[in-house]
Amino acid sequence: MKICFFSDIQSIHLRRWAAYFIEKGHDVYLISVRGGGYLKGLKYYNLDCIESNGVKRAKIYKLYKTLKIIYKIRTLIKRIKPDIVHIHYLYNASFMLAFWQL
Repeated sequence: MKICFFSDIQSIHLRRWAAYFIEKGHDVYLISVRGGGYLKGLKYYNLDCIESNGVKRAKIYKLYKTLKIIYKIRTLIKRIKPDIVHIHYLYNASFMLAFWQL
């Protein structure tokens, strides 16, 4: 079975869940909002969407960036074609993605 997580790769909970399903022989994918970390057998996509240096941007730019991330997520999910998508954290993009039909 193909399982796609949308979470933070640095989350210990995500790492444990992913390791469990990899061990059981499932194809496990992760779409993460930040980098740092490695898990053997995990197919990993980093969106790199966290703003650096705490720079505040105009609201319209944040909306644009969120929509761009949603587009990337949708594209990856269509390419992966998972049986299950699990959203572990509700970031702006994942919250909007949850209400946008895949």
